[in-house]
Amino acid sequence: MNKSKVKEIINFSFFQYFKNKWFVIFNVISLLTMVFSLNWSNISSFFSLDEGKDSYEIKVLDKDNLIYDLVNLSLSGDEKLTTTRIYENTYNKDNIEDDILILEIEKDDKEYFNATLISKEGLKTPTYDKIQNSLDIARNEYIKNEFSFSNDKLEKIQRKVELKRVMLAVDAENSDQKEIIKTISSFLTYMIAVLVFTRIANEIAQEKQSKSSEYVLTAVSGKEYLFAKVFSNIAILLIQMLLMLSYYMISVGILSLFKATSTDISLSQSMAISGLSIDIVIYLITLIVLNVLSFTLLSIIQGTLAAKTSNSQEAGNTVSILIFVMMALYVVTLFVIDPYTKVNAFLYIISVLPIFSAYFVPAMMIVGQASVIQILISVILLIISIPFVFNICGKAFKNGLLDYTKSKKKKKKKDLSHEEQLQIFVNKRKYSRLGLIAGMTIIIIITGQIISSLLFSLLIGPLLEGLVDKTTLNLITQMVLLILSLGVAFLFTRFFKGSNTKKEPLLEKYNIKKWQLAIIAFAGIYAFNLLLSLVIYPILGFDNNIVELFDVSTSSSIIVKILLFLSLALTPGIFEELLFRKGLIDLFSPYGRKFAIVLSALIFALIHLNISQGIFAFGAGLIFGLVYVLTNDIKITMIIHTLNNTMAVLALILPELFLIIPSVVVLVAVVVGIILFFKYMIKNKPFKDKNISFSKLKDNFSKKYKFLLYDFTFDVSVILIIVLCFLTENALKTILK
Repeated sequence: MNKSKVKEIINFSFFQYFKNKWFVIFNVISLLTMVFSLNWSNISSFFSLDEGKDSYEIKVLDKDNLIYDLVNLSLSGDEKLTTTRIYENTYNKDNIEDDILILEIEKDDKEYFNATLISKEGLKTPTYDKIQNSLDIARNEYIKNEFSFSNDKLEKIQRKVELKRVMLAVDAENSDQKEIIKTISSFLTYMIAVLVFTRIANEIAQEKQSKSSEYVLTAVSGKEYLFAKVFSNIAILLIQMLLMLSYYMISVGILSLFKATSTDISLSQSMAISGLSIDIVIYLITLIVLNVLSFTLLSIIQGTLAAKTSNSQEAGNTVSILIFVMMALYVVTLFVIDPYTKVNAFLYIISVLPIFSAYFVPAMMIVGQASVIQILISVILLIISIPFVFNICGKAFKNGLLDYTKSKKKKKKKDLSHEEQLQIFVNKRKYSRLGLIAGMTIIIIITGQIISSLLFSLLIGPLLEGLVDKTTLNLITQMVLLILSLGVAFLFTRFFKGSNTKKEPLLEKYNIKKWQLAIIAFAGIYAFNLLLSLVIYPILGFDNNIVELFDVSTSSSIIVKILLFLSLALTPGIFEELLFRKGLIDLFSPYGRKFAIVLSALIFALIHLNISQGIFAFGAGLIFGLVYVLTNDIKITMIIHTLNNTMAVLALILPELFLIIPSVVVLVAVVVGIILFFKYMIKNKPFKDKNISFSKLKDNFSKKYKFLLYDFTFDVSVILIIVLCFLTENALKTILK
C-alpha cells in the first residue's frame, strides 16, 4: 500500500470537512442547542426572562361560597397569583385585561362543584397547573369536611390500585427506561447512518464529476482510494461524536455553576457519569463497536454504489437504498424486540448477521436478552465481512470512477441489432406501463377497502348500530366495501382501455354454445374445489371455509340469509367479474389473450389476501377468463361465479334436508359438464400442434413479461399483497381456532 499517498487523501478529506464553514455552523448550533436545552430554566431565571409574564389576578365567582376560601388559601403562597371574590361576571372579550382570570364555581350534585376558567388568551402550562392543583386540593378538603372524612380515609378512597407485574420468562424490570434507551439508541444509529452515507456519496460524486478522481487514481490503486475515503469518513464520524460529548460536558459544567454554591469540577464530573452502571458502560461500548464496524462495511458499499453513478442526483438515490434498509431495521427493532416478550430463535440467528447486529444486538442487550456469545459472534462476523466486501468492491469502485457512461447495459445493447434494441425498448415501454396500471389496480382495491371501511364505520355504521345486530352490520359492511373498492378499480381500468379492443367471440371456431360452455366451466370449478378441499388443503393444513367467519346458521333470520347471499354470492359475482374479467382482460388483451387470462387470474388470486382462497381463486380465475375470452359476454361469467358462491352460502343457511336438491343439481351439472368437455376436446383437439412448453413461457418472461417488475408501483403492490397475505392468513387461523 502506498501509505504516503493514502495519508494525503485522508488528510485532505479531514481538512476539507473541518475547515468547511458549514461544519462550523453545524457545530456551533449543536453546542448552543445543547447548552440552552439543558440550562434553559436556569438561564431564563438568571436573566429574569420570565419576570411578570405569569402574574395574574384571579376573580373567583363563587355565589354559594363553596371553595373560595380553600382556593384562596391554596394560592396564597404564590406571589404571581392573587385571588379576589366577585359576585357577578361582567367581563367580555372587549373589556377583559391580559392579567385577569375569571374562575366560575357552580354547585353540582354529582361532582360537588363545576369549575370554569375564563381568560383573554391562552395560559402557560405552569399557571394552569397551579390553578388545577388548587381546585384538586379544594375538592378534597370539601369532600373531607362535607362527609367528615379523615385524611387517611380520604387518601384511601382516592388511591388507585397499584398493579404489580411479574414476568417469569423475561426481565421486564424498568421496562419504560429500557424502551426509551432502546428507541433513542436505535434512532441515533439511523441518524448517524444518514450523515455518513450522504457525506461519502456526495464527496465521491463531486470528485467524479470534477474528474479529480482520475488524477488520484494515477497515484494510488482503487482499493487504496476506497480505503482512504471509508477510513476518513469513519474517523470524522468518531471525532464528531467526541465533539458532541464535549458539548454535553460543557452544558453540564454550566449547569453546575447554577446548581453549586462554588465552582467545583468534581460536581460536573459526577453529574456527567451519574447513573452509569457497569451494564450501561458495557452497552455503550458494544453499541459503539457494532456501529463503527457496521458503518465501515456499509460505507464501502455506499462508496462503490456512488462511484457507479454519473451525477449527484443518482448518488443521492443510492443513499436512499441504504437509508431505506436502515429505516426498515429501525422499525423492526422497535416492534419485535421489547422487554415483555422473549426473543425467538430466528431473531437470535439474524441478529448476529452483519448490519442487522447494529440494531438487534444493542436492543437485546437493553431488554436483558443478549448473550456474550451472541455479541462476540456479531463482532467477529463484522470483522470478517469488512475485508471480504472490501476486496470485492475495490475493483468495482475504480471501474465505476473511470466509467462515465450511464450503465453497462448500453454496452450490451451495442452488440444487438437495431431491430432487437427497438423491440426491447417497445417491450419495456409497454409492459412497464402495464405494470403501473396493474399495480395501481391492486393498490386501489386494497386501499379502497380500507378507506371505505373507515368512512362506513364513521358515517353509516353508527346510524345502523342500534337498528341492526352485529352480523347484519358486518354483512352490509362487506357488501359496501366490495362495491366501492371494486367499482372504483373498474373505472380506473376503463380509463386506460384502448379504443379498438373489441373482440369477436371464438365460440363459433370451436362449435360450442354458451350454455354448454357455462356448464363445462361450472363443472370444472366445482371439480377443482373438491380436489382442493378433499386432497390439497388437508395436506397443506389450510381451511378455506370463509363463510364460517360470519355468525350465520340455519336459525338466522331471513334478512341475514338474504344479506349473506347478497354480500358473498351476488355482489362478488357481479363486481369481481366486472373488474377482473371485463376490466383487466379487456385492458391486457392487446398484449396477448393467454397473457391477459393468466395475469387477471393472478391478480384475482392475490387480492383474496390468503393462500388457501388464493389457490382456488387462481384456478377459478383461469376458467372465468377463458370463458370470457371465448364468449366476450361478461354476463356468462357473472352467472357462473354467482352460482359457485351460492353453493357455499346454501351449504350453511339451508338445513341438510333441503340441501339434497341443490347437491343433486350440482352433481348432474358436473357430470354433464365433464361429458361435454371430453366430447369437445376429442372433436376440436384444441391443443393439437400447439407449441406450449415451459421453455417458451420462460423465454416470453425474459423478453417481455419481466418488464412488469420494472415498474415501481407494481413492485410496491406485490410487497403489499405479500405482507397482507401473511397477516390475513394468521388472522384467519386465529379466528378459526
